[in-house]
Amino acid sequence: MLSVTVMSSEGLAYIAAMAVLSVVYFSAHSFKPSCFDDCYGYTGLMGMSVFSPDYWIWVRKMFRGFAVPVIYSAFGAQNEQSEAAIVYFQSVTALAAWLFFALAISSFVTGRWRRFMVFVLIASGMFSRGYLRFDDRLLSDSLALSLVLGWFALIVKPVPVLAYLASRCGKVVLPVFLAITCVMTAFVISARDTNAFLVVFCIPLAFVQLRRVSGPRFGARPTRVAALTSAMMAAIVVLQLSSAAKRNTANMANIIVGMVIGDSSRTEFFVSHGMPLSLATLERPQSLRDAAGLRAITDNRALVLGALASTRNVARARAGTFIRSQARLVYATYLVTHPGYVMQNLRESWYVMFDQWYGARPQPGGVRSAFEVSKRLSAFDLIDIRTFVLLSALCLAVLCVLNPAAWRDPLLQIGATLALAGVSNAIIGFHGDLWELSEMARHGWLGSTFLRLGAGIVLLRLPLYLYEQHETRRHSTISVGRV
Repeated sequence: MLSVTVMSSEGLAYIAAMAVLSVVYFSAHSFKPSCFDDCYGYTGLMGMSVFSPDYWIWVRKMFRGFAVPVIYSAFGAQNEQSEAAIVYFQSVTALAAWLFFALAISSFVTGRWRRFMVFVLIASGMFSRGYLRFDDRLLSDSLALSLVLGWFALIVKPVPVLAYLASRCGKVVLPVFLAITCVMTAFVISARDTNAFLVVFCIPLAFVQLRRVSGPRFGARPTRVAALTSAMMAAIVVLQLSSAAKRNTANMANIIVGMVIGDSSRTEFFVSHGMPLSLATLERPQSLRDAAGLRAITDNRALVLGALASTRNVARARAGTFIRSQARLVYATYLVTHPGYVMQNLRESWYVMFDQWYGARPQPGGVRSAFEVSKRLSAFDLIDIRTFVLLSALCLAVLCVLNPAAWRDPLLQIGATLALAGVSNAIIGFHGDLWELSEMARHGWLGSTFLRLGAGIVLLRLPLYLYEQHETRRHSTISVGRV
């Protein structure tokens, strides 16, 4: 990611920082595997041979994306030992992903110690809001974040990978690089369906970064390689979204039963776009009819697991074809053409989309376990998320005034891309289902993480820019004085 002599003072500083981060990160874990109803959607392949026909039948028909179940299947049959191994694997993978991500971002900073400072601040994101506890759970959350971080490090800083491949693969470096990029993209998107929208926002950034590769890395023109890589990523996104629409019929049925049929204007919109009348006239239980608004449903666990779940099953039986093949596009059209509905949900459920914590928010006093202490170590959680985002937007505006060409700065491009991708991912993740509140918050957590990362990177860029300008003026003054 960046060229540092290991035994130099800078190299030793990085080694020491990584050692400290690793100790604190692992000490915050319980390393006790946690598995409940949802995890069985990810462990179904465990114990099955990859050479068995049943393995591939299950891959094609499973409700979840393939990435996490396929990775879990490498640990053998599900038992205490394999579950513990998965937890350790997820923890090590998450730590490595954060370190590589921090190295990739900090490599764009000039000055050895400024670069080191940015590395430490970015790496502190691994402690954000207790998300690391998902490493102990047999769900998609841990690997979904780790895979995105590793993939992002690859696309924003491809040169080290290309240099290594060029030394090992010779003339076939291009197809090998494309294969690695495509496989990683497929796993990233399949780990969590909404990751597709993170990838969509990052494709232009990948194109720009690949175009900047200089020298005979590919054996082809950088622009052509960038275009080909971007096109292949886009194709994978389309394939995954098509697969997700067919798999996630339960989520779509929840939305139709809970929020569409109960509102005359939404029902009319869906019917005008192809929803069968048999679904529009579905009789809902009184408890659902009495629930006024989205939060009245999500905040009532008994209602979600009872009336909503049973009515959803009836809806899928009545209009399974529509729900599987058309409903998601109709719903997306409704969200795009009715921003008032989205903004209302944003106002009512801001903290569900963007202000999640694993367990309680840290409070003064109380028990100081290693996990609770770790929640306070992220540089991205020192101030309220709303204030954090507003300050970041203000910094971006100031930078653009001070330097009209600031939009070309790689750090600003990365920060703005991550923030926009995070906002979109959180909003889409929230609106992609209608279930109990904790699940809705979990669905938006990846997006809120990248919003904080993006806003933080933009916020860091202003003091770095001011310092660079100061150093430039100082050196100019010295040069003039010598003359």
